[in-house]
Amino acid sequence: MHPPFTFEALRARGLTCVLVAGGLLLVTGCTTAPQTQVSPPRPAVLVMENLGHCSWRITATSAEGRSHSVTIPVSETVHMNLSGGTYEITQEALAGLEAGEAVRRFALSVTAGDTYRWRLVTLATVPRELTP
Repeated sequence: MHPPFTFEALRARGLTCVLVAGGLLLVTGCTTAPQTQVSPPRPAVLVMENLGHCSWRITATSAEGRSHSVTIPVSETVHMNLSGGTYEITQEALAGLEAGEAVRRFALSVTAGDTYRWRLVTLATVPRELTP
């Protein structure tokens, strides 16, 4: 009879453990999922440049009812970040235009990650020396 803890017995038990563990890995596969970094989506950027003679208030309202509003002073450029989607835009002159010309509404669709440039200009922007 051999003693229970001989070198050959330990090697056989170790080899058996390794084979069993390897077999389990083959059957079950790796159980840890790889870690991935998820970046938040980049917003759509609306760059509005006021070339007119009056300040403007621009309001973008999403289909879900979320509103973003900015005021653009004369000769200023303002950025508005929006999630991708369709918005109702309200463009309102804060002074200098008649009531019928002061407010305009329209739909605007934007794509996340894109940049849109919008120059705010009116006919009154034309220098006086060019108008009759």
